[in-house]
Amino acid sequence: MTFKTVFDAAQQGFVGWQGVLVGLCLVSVFGVVAFRPNWLEGLPLAGPKGRTRVIFGRIGFGFALFLTIGISAADVDNWWVIPYGLRHGRYDVVEGPVTNFVPGGNHKVESFWVQGLRFVYDSSDIPGFNETAAKGGPIHEGLYVRITYSDLQILRLEVVQ
Repeated sequence: MTFKTVFDAAQQGFVGWQGVLVGLCLVSVFGVVAFRPNWLEGLPLAGPKGRTRVIFGRIGFGFALFLTIGISAADVDNWWVIPYGLRHGRYDVVEGPVTNFVPGGNHKVESFWVQGLRFVYDSSDIPGFNETAAKGGPIHEGLYVRITYSDLQILRLEVVQ
């Protein structure tokens, strides 16, 4: 059989930019409130004023910084670990027809079975295969596939041509 690779996580690149950018925006806003409150003078802002605003800003800054570092660490870890695992053989492979296919979309997970293993994913920006049928994904009932995976996360998906 001849297989065609339709997804390869090693070629996917970094997918977590949205979370990092939102976090950096929050850090910037709370940083101004906490450390440059005089920049806000003259603006018609509601809410606390003076020392209360600074304390609120510092608490928000700390939370936003913690959140941004956590999101970034998780995203970079996935971005680095998946290609590393593929290069160094830290994965399993299963091959066979897709059975019990349940299409996803509209915030529903998609799932299917291959040789007794159940794969589940949705269309969120996760590292690994996440292209649901509703978004034009290739998986359907009876399709013969070869899946390279780790912890049931699809790292490479190949289909019979």
